[in-house]
Amino acid sequence: MPQPEPRRAATALLAVAGGALTDTAFPERGWWPMAFVGVALLVLALRRDSARWGALMGFLWGLAFFLPHIWWANYAVGVIPWVALSVAEAGIVAATCAVWVWVRRGAVVRGWTMALAPLFGVVWAVGEQVRQVWPFGGFPWGRLAF
Repeated sequence: MPQPEPRRAATALLAVAGGALTDTAFPERGWWPMAFVGVALLVLALRRDSARWGALMGFLWGLAFFLPHIWWANYAVGVIPWVALSVAEAGIVAATCAVWVWVRRGAVVRGWTMALAPLFGVVWAVGEQVRQVWPFGGFPWGRLAF
């Protein structure tokens, strides 16, 4: 029996909370277990079977993560470049999440539940490699897949 799809508002809240919690895992606060919690909340937000919805959840997660994570850019270069960089980084997370939904829906993966976690890790690492080289020649800040 298929599980009912979660409500849209609940999944959006999961994504935003996940991004904010993931930011707390980095050195400023150093609560490293929150990286697991934050990404797990993103995965829960990605349960719907729509790549567009997955991209939106990835974008919300990315904004909730990058806006506070690279707050220093506001002081270094100003508000507009800080927000632009956060939006660009969130866009890459959005694309990564859309790819994850496509991978998860694939016929090969559909019946192979044990492969989902490693495959998510691979998709996430590839998304972070893209962020490492784009935009502006790369911006590897906030990588989880070292």
